[in-house]
Amino acid sequence: MLVNNFAKAQTYTDQLQKLCLPEVRSFTIQDYQAQRQNWSISQSKNTRFIYVGNSKGLLEYDGQTWKNFILPHRQIIRSVATAGDRIYTGALQEFGYWQANSKGVLTYHSLNSLNKDPRFKQEEIWNIITLGESVYFHSFAYLFRYQHNQITTLPTPGNVFFAYQVDNRLFVQIMDKGIYEWVDEQFVYLPGSDRLAHERVRCVFRSGPSQLQIGTDRMLFTFDGKGFTILNTPASRFLADNQLNKAIRVDERTYAYGSVQNGMIITDEWGRIRYYLNQKSGLQNNTVLALHADADKNVWVGTDNGIDAVLLSSPVRHFRDKDGVLGSVYDATLYQGKLYVGTNHGVFQVNETDGKTSLQIVPGSQGQVWDLEVIDGTLFCGHNEGTFVLEGSGFRQISKLTGGLVLHKLQKHPDILIQGTYTDLALYKQVNGRWQLSHSLAGDFSLTDQIIEQDANTLLLRRKYRGITQIRLADDLRTIQHTTPLNGLQGANLIRVQEKPLVCTDQQSYFLEGTTLKAIPALGKQGVRNIFPINSQDYLVLRINGTLAYWRGNQSIRLLNIKHVQWVEGYENVVRLDEQTLLVCGDDGFSIVPVSYLRQGTTETQAHPLIRQISTENFDQTLYPGQPQPELQFRYWQNNLTIDFTSTQYEADVTYEYWLEGKMPGWTTLSKTHTLTTGPLDPGTYVLHLRSSVSSEETTLSFEIRPPWYWNRWSQFLYLVLLVVGFWLAYQFYRRRIRMHQSRIQRKMQVQLEEEQLRNAQVLAELRNEQLRKDVERKSEELANSAMNLLQKNELLETIKGELEKLRKEIGPETAATQYRSLVQLINRNLADEHSWDIFESNFNDVHDYFFKKLLESFPNLTPGDLKLAAYLRMNLSSKEIAQLLNITVRSVELKRYRLRTKLNLQTEQNLNEFLIKL
Repeated sequence: MLVNNFAKAQTYTDQLQKLCLPEVRSFTIQDYQAQRQNWSISQSKNTRFIYVGNSKGLLEYDGQTWKNFILPHRQIIRSVATAGDRIYTGALQEFGYWQANSKGVLTYHSLNSLNKDPRFKQEEIWNIITLGESVYFHSFAYLFRYQHNQITTLPTPGNVFFAYQVDNRLFVQIMDKGIYEWVDEQFVYLPGSDRLAHERVRCVFRSGPSQLQIGTDRMLFTFDGKGFTILNTPASRFLADNQLNKAIRVDERTYAYGSVQNGMIITDEWGRIRYYLNQKSGLQNNTVLALHADADKNVWVGTDNGIDAVLLSSPVRHFRDKDGVLGSVYDATLYQGKLYVGTNHGVFQVNETDGKTSLQIVPGSQGQVWDLEVIDGTLFCGHNEGTFVLEGSGFRQISKLTGGLVLHKLQKHPDILIQGTYTDLALYKQVNGRWQLSHSLAGDFSLTDQIIEQDANTLLLRRKYRGITQIRLADDLRTIQHTTPLNGLQGANLIRVQEKPLVCTDQQSYFLEGTTLKAIPALGKQGVRNIFPINSQDYLVLRINGTLAYWRGNQSIRLLNIKHVQWVEGYENVVRLDEQTLLVCGDDGFSIVPVSYLRQGTTETQAHPLIRQISTENFDQTLYPGQPQPELQFRYWQNNLTIDFTSTQYEADVTYEYWLEGKMPGWTTLSKTHTLTTGPLDPGTYVLHLRSSVSSEETTLSFEIRPPWYWNRWSQFLYLVLLVVGFWLAYQFYRRRIRMHQSRIQRKMQVQLEEEQLRNAQVLAELRNEQLRKDVERKSEELANSAMNLLQKNELLETIKGELEKLRKEIGPETAATQYRSLVQLINRNLADEHSWDIFESNFNDVHDYFFKKLLESFPNLTPGDLKLAAYLRMNLSSKEIAQLLNITVRSVELKRYRLRTKLNLQTEQNLNEFLIKL
């Protein structure tokens, strides 16, 4: 039984090997922007870049971008080879090398000036071989060697048809003679090669430890060092019909042959064809002009119309439905050793007839197929028209409920199947060994396409566009006891992982415990579109960004570099065919993935990411691998940078993550974006850290955004000095303001004090003046009283004197004459009493301050009599009153007034009284 199963497995895997091909990545003339024909291909060991000799010039491909480099005279580049940091090219009447300059741009260096052979002027270089320190340029007639900066023409035995490198050996075909090897500075003939004298040798490569394989237009030979043997293999038969043009050894067990008429074949070491590629199956043209195996064993094909890369290093193989017969694949299964594929066109079976493998539709299955399930030895087909089972060579319908989306066998009821359809939730059971529809459950369960059992009679249903619902079935499975919608899970997928329900959303993934969601840290915070079980422990994870990852239990996921899977949007599916093989359903066919690749990943050293271009305003720098990293300094207005990066892991679906140290807090998530726009950056030093999904090696790029001239070190120092000076000046100004403020306050206070003192002085003065006024008034009164008293006294004395005169006259002069005279003398003495004048003068000076002093200072010739008169006049006394006080007549007073006016020099119009009052 085991042998039988193994034989069946071998049968269908052999069929898949024939049916599925490596991924072919095509580059059209629109992609590389050059001419159709591509004559030669080489890969640089230093940079891993691909270089192509094209009819327009030299093409360079760095994994992301094609660039064109044209020769000075615009010749067709027929040959290209790389050695170190040089790319050698050959053309008509021209050969030389390209080398990156300080800007990372390839520049051409012609070697024509070193070639002194005049015959070269008519030659075209068709092949270039690098051996050690020598580079050999081959034309159809001659072989030129470039060594130690010199060009020499090798002395060949005849015209050279072609030259070939095998490891460190150089072979040439001499027309009409045979094959020679260049040994110790001479050409040594290969015994028996004269049989190839009139053939055109298209390839020479090692096919064993001591064996060469030599190919001509329509035949393959082996050479064991003694003689030639014709090969009769499927490869040789193919080439006999289609004419060999190029052939290479990819590795010890893989050879590639390019034909003129019908594309190419890839064979094993025995000549058995593993893959046949032509214009119908992936190549852009059937005429192969160039072949090259890169460092990862991918085969690059230069054709008459474009460039193709056959990605042999990827373990994934694809069947592409170029003719549209198969359609979009929704499901597949292995049944009785045969592969069945369900598509929107029907169910197809892989068959092999007359050694040719093909997909043939199963009769009666035409139409949209949603689900293929093998349950208890029966193949069920969920179809747009209902549900069918395969019996014999055709299908038998067991249900007319349209749209069988999912079929599930109940673990607690192994004789019952439950199915989600367009409209119902249906149950099936076996009757007499044949499955038939039992009944449908009441309720709206339309478009149920995922079913998982939680426990006995409890199911989780995923209804397309409506989310997830939990239902509880009655024991008889005919009714539903309760329904619990799980909110917020529209668009989620439902999978059984480690015997537990798992929910995938575009945000995160969760285990479902009852109706509670529990996040799964191992799957990260990036959304998961779906998870496909490989076995009970291993799972394939399809992330929301379209990348695939491998997940084992509680371990963290590991990204897979599976490229070019065209998923059926919304119906992504991966089917485990057996323990070793997965089938990925696609929109234009399907892909086969070995489980061993998922578990082990690649053991080869992967290419680290490359930073290729950095550009900003008025700046564009290409970074060429192997060159010293330039010191990148940008002006402050060049602070918005665009940085392009790439990977030369050509077969991988490369994603990138980066961290811009100095701006970003950490790494970004992996994405397919290969361009970083930094946005405006502040002045400072930055380091770009770059990683890819295919390499743990980190690539870094340092650069600096210089501050503006007004913010460089010197200006900052100047600003610091100015700031210090400014602070000092501000401090001094502040101190000055404080002092001024204090001074103002002091002055204000002084003014206030002075004003207060002035007010006080004024008040005091007013008080004094008031007191003086009162004193003056009092003294004036006293002066007036004194004057009046004096006047009254004098009047009284004059009256008494008059009365005495009358009395004397009455008595007679003789009577009491002595007493009369005594009395008159007494009276006269009292009238001219100086003591009374002194008292008057004292009182007068108290009232009229310094009057006499001022008067004497101005008029020093005044007599005491004049002063007395002036005093009386100042008191505004009349002449009569003055006469009484002076004891003179009024006439004498007037006379004195006149004399006083004269001494005072008064004009006639001036009033004497007013003058004295104002003095």
